[in-house]
Amino acid sequence: MIIGMIYMYLLYALVCSSVTSTSGETLSWKLDTVPAVFGEDVQLSCFISNYTSRANMNRRWSIRRNIHGITLNGISRYPYKYSEHMDKKIGVSTLRIHNFSLHDVNIIYECAYGFLIDRKMLILSKFKFEKHPQSLLKATVETDTECTCRGNVTLENVFPQPYCKSTLNKKDVTLPYFQVNTEKRGLFFTTDIKLVYTHRDDVEMGKWIVVCDVGSKRIVVINETMNCTLNGTMETRIDIQRVAGILSVCFLMSIPFMCLMYVLSKNNNTKLLALLHNCYQKKRQGPKDSLKQHRKTDEEMALQNDVEGVT
Repeated sequence: MIIGMIYMYLLYALVCSSVTSTSGETLSWKLDTVPAVFGEDVQLSCFISNYTSRANMNRRWSIRRNIHGITLNGISRYPYKYSEHMDKKIGVSTLRIHNFSLHDVNIIYECAYGFLIDRKMLILSKFKFEKHPQSLLKATVETDTECTCRGNVTLENVFPQPYCKSTLNKKDVTLPYFQVNTEKRGLFFTTDIKLVYTHRDDVEMGKWIVVCDVGSKRIVVINETMNCTLNGTMETRIDIQRVAGILSVCFLMSIPFMCLMYVLSKNNNTKLLALLHNCYQKKRQGPKDSLKQHRKTDEEMALQNDVEGVT
């Protein structure tokens, strides 16, 4: 008898569900928060057609394959995790999932109102879900004396797979200086970024920026002012430039003399040799005349002293 009554009740429920479905009354839920960010609150909205014209019936949210109830008519079984609000004017039941985590995705959610039921899985998708890094690991930047920049950054537990690029003084230096290694660990990704770049321009300072896009969120992982000096310190480079300038001037001044010597050598080698010999003799004669003049001055001073002594 009891079994027969249960069978009749299930048959009645099936018939009623079939009738309400064919009469144009429907129910369906969808992800209302896009993108759904892990660690934040996420909402599912259940739309109940012709809600105001129907008699009040029980509404409920359930999860997983075993239809585990979490809310009933606005009362939550786990208030710190789930809460439900019903907008009777538009016929929308909103389930709020607090602190959305990896345990809340890839599972079945069921919205029900009376005999109307919509039951489907909330599937992880790179177009609707995001997991931002909580912290940057191993974020290091180094610059050596050869103006070679080395950077290392690790983004842990992110979703979807990040896209990163690097600029130096607004110049794209992503390729071929970027090395990105991404591994999927469970549902999320861990990305290790390495950059080795040698600055070749004659610039001592540069703005080095590395940004990564994780879904719709752009994260600045490196924002450093690079100071570098090629081939030694600034003072050394200035001294080298001064010496180079002096040598250049000396070389330019010697060109006319070299041209004159070349012309004379072409015209008459004897005259050239005589000219060089005269220059040499004059150079020697100068010191000799100077020596004679010094000796004459000394003799005059000695003679003057003798005269004064006699007096």
